[in-house]
Amino acid sequence: QEFNLVLDKSTLDCTLCSDRSTAGLIKLIHDHLAIGGFYVVISFHDAKQLLMPMLQDCPGTKWKVSHQVITRQVEDLIRSSTKKNCSTP
Repeated sequence: QEFNLVLDKSTLDCTLCSDRSTAGLIKLIHDHLAIGGFYVVISFHDAKQLLMPMLQDCPGTKWKVSHQVITRQVEDLIRSSTKKNCSTP
C-alpha cells in the first residue's frame, strides 16, 4: 500500500534509542511512500546535524530531503513578554 503523506510525530525520535530499528523504519516508510509523497517528521532533534544526514544516507532510499524549523508558540510568547517588561519604565 502506498501513501501520499506519512506524518511522524516523534516515532523516529523513539527509534533512535534502538540499534537497528531507525534504519528499518526509514526504509519501510520509503517503500510505502507514493511517488511525489511527503514524509513529515515532527522532532525535537537537530534536523541539520542528525535527521537530515540520517534520512539522506539511509541505504535503499532515494528521496529529496528538506527541513523547516517552526518555533513553538510558548517561546514566542516568552520573548514577547520579556520585551514588553523590559521596555516599560
